[in-house]
This record gives sequence, C-alpha cells and structure tokens, in this order.
Amino acid sequence: MYLKLKRLDRTQAEYGRILTQSGHALNQAGEAVRGFSTEGRAILEALDGKIEEARATLSALEAGRRALASDFDRQTRVGG
Repeated sequence: MYLKLKRLDRTQAEYGRILTQSGHALNQAGEAVRGFSTEGRAILEALDGKIEEARATLSALEAGRRALASDFDRQTRVGG
C-alpha cells in the first residue's frame, strides 16, 4: 500500500509539473499571437499608405496622359 501511495504521489507531482509547463507554453503562445496581431496591424497600415501613394501616382499619370492627349489633339487640329 505504501509503495502505491508513493507511486501516486510521484505521478501527481509529475502531472503538476506537466500542467505548469503547459501553462507556460500557452502563455508564450498567447504572447506570440498578440505579437503577430500587432505586427499584422502595422503591416496593414503601411500597406494602406502605399496603396494610397500608388493611387495618387496613378491619378497624376492619368492627368498627365490626358493633358498630353489634349495638347496632341490641339496640335493636329491646328496643323491639319
């Protein structure tokens, strides 16, 4: 009976250590997920800024293209 109780005591101690380690691992996983979330948000914000820059550049290019086409049309009408 004593040996069985000793074995049970060791098993419970091991179980307690495993639960503690699992708790630490879960805490670390939670911190990692929070870090990914924060980094992801920063990346999305930076990407949004770059998309806005690209839209502004495209608008400027389109305006320049229209101006050139308009100038070309005027020159061909005057010259033709």
